[in-house]
This record gives sequence, C-alpha cells and structure tokens, in this order.
Amino acid sequence: MNNYLKNERYFVMKIRKNLDYQTLEKFFQGVSLAKNKINYLFTHNCCYLNGELASKHSILRYNDYLMVDISNFEHLDYLPLDYNLKILYEDDYLLIVNKPSGYIIYPDNKEKNGTMANMIAAYYQKKQMNCTIRHCHRLDMDTTGCLIYAKDLITQSAMEQLFEENKLLKNYLAIVEGNVVKDRVISTPIAKDRHHNSKMIISRNGGKWAKTICKVISHNQNFSLLKIRIESGRTHQIRVHLSSIHHPIYGDELYGAKIKTRMMLHCYQITFVHPILGKKIDIKAPIYNDFKEVIKKEKLTCEKRKILL
Repeated sequence: MNNYLKNERYFVMKIRKNLDYQTLEKFFQGVSLAKNKINYLFTHNCCYLNGELASKHSILRYNDYLMVDISNFEHLDYLPLDYNLKILYEDDYLLIVNKPSGYIIYPDNKEKNGTMANMIAAYYQKKQMNCTIRHCHRLDMDTTGCLIYAKDLITQSAMEQLFEENKLLKNYLAIVEGNVVKDRVISTPIAKDRHHNSKMIISRNGGKWAKTICKVISHNQNFSLLKIRIESGRTHQIRVHLSSIHHPIYGDELYGAKIKTRMMLHCYQITFVHPILGKKIDIKAPIYNDFKEVIKKEKLTCEKRKILL
C-alpha cells in the first residue's frame, strides 16, 4: 500500500470507528464528493475493501482498508516553479505551507507560471507524486501564512465541506492603521462593489453575512497589532471590515491605507479535525521578516510573544 500512496494513484484509508456500518456510497456522499465522480468510481470498478472489489452497497467496518483508484483524476496540471517552500504540515492526504507574499494562488492560464500552484507542482514533482494541484482555500496575493492543499479529490471534497460548514478555526495577525484601544466584533454583511471589480463593500441590502472578531495585542497612537478570527469566509472579509471601522490594514491601499508597502496580514493559525484521519490538526505559521520589521519600526510591543513565533 505504501507504493500506491507514494505514487498517488490510489486513495487509501483505514476506516475509523465513526464510519462503522456505513455503506461506501454513504461515505462518499458524507464527504460531499460530486455525484458524477461517485458514479465514475463505481461504474469503473475503482473501489476495494481489504483488497476485494467493492460496490456502492458494500458495508464499511471499523479497521477495514479502503482503496480507491483515483488515477483518472490525478496528474500534475501546472508548470513547476522551483521555490523553497516552508512546509508546516504534511501527510498522505494534506499539505500545508506557509505562503509567502507576492504570489496569487493559481494563474488564469495553466501555461503560465509564477504562482503558488506552480510552486506546489514543483514540490510534488521532486517527491515523484502525481497529484493534481488542489487548493482548499485562498489567500490574497500579499497575505502570508497557512495555506492548505489536498492531495486527492476525496480529501479535497472533505476539506471544502469543512470550510463551507465553518468547522475550521482560522486566526490571523494584522497590523492596522490607527489606535485600536479595545477588542471589537464586526458583524456587517459584505457584497461586491458594482463600481470596482476587485473590491468588496459593506452592504446591508443583499450582502452576505460576515463576522470578524478582533483582539488587541498591542497599540499606540498610530498603529495597532490585532489577532483576528473570522466566523465566515467572505472575499476580502478582514480587509473590508477593518476599513469599515477606519482601521485599514497596513499597506492595503485598495481599502484606504496611507502607507505604501505590502499588506500586513498573516494567517498564523488554522485548527480543524482531519477529515480522513480523524485527529485534531493545529498548525501555526511563523510570521515573515518584513512583518517583524514593521512591528519593530512602528514600536508595537508584544507581551504575548508566543502568538508570533
């Protein structure tokens, strides 16, 4: 089985206790795998339990081994870009990296290069893993920190379900303009700006619900360092919410920042229950040097130093 895992031709998992007596079809539906993909796996005899061919009616038992041929869905689909990625966590199903600033998640054309997808492609290529590049969420170009990739279509579907159901805890660090003297909770709906394609706005008519919780770590008359947790995942949520209370993120010119530099927003922690292994995953991403330098430059002290390391 280790060879199958290394070559990424098969999805292999040991059945956990909470899946005991489920049908295989029910398992796939439970991780929100698309109906057409489920049908493909069964009609092409791709599923095996303990080495025996399985059908959609097959019953999963605790400690069984499920093996699914995913060859048709897995292949390197982006040009490789050699880059010294900061790996935060990796197993047979997930890869979590500390995203650097200045890179978008994927190009608008797979013949192009210079994005996170290309870096991941190079990493998989070096490891001789034939995986489709599957990001589970996005971070803006200048945002750094925890970025999750799934190594197969089943894990990707399960992770996307966690995001949709808000079952992941995401904490950010942000340096903002202005003196934030107390913790804040911002609960205002967000919508696209009809007059600016790349911008979001607060909109109480037709906007989507969003909640951002801000805790003050350090502040002075000009700048503040915040720990931020979001309970929804709207586009530009943290950026537009902070701008709406007149504390734009340091360097975020799109939302009103006066200082011209890269935006100081970092996804420093992500916590969730692994959808395949069933164990708690708690990952923290160290901040990059430019973030540290701004903290020092703007005289933002931090007694709770463990948050940053």
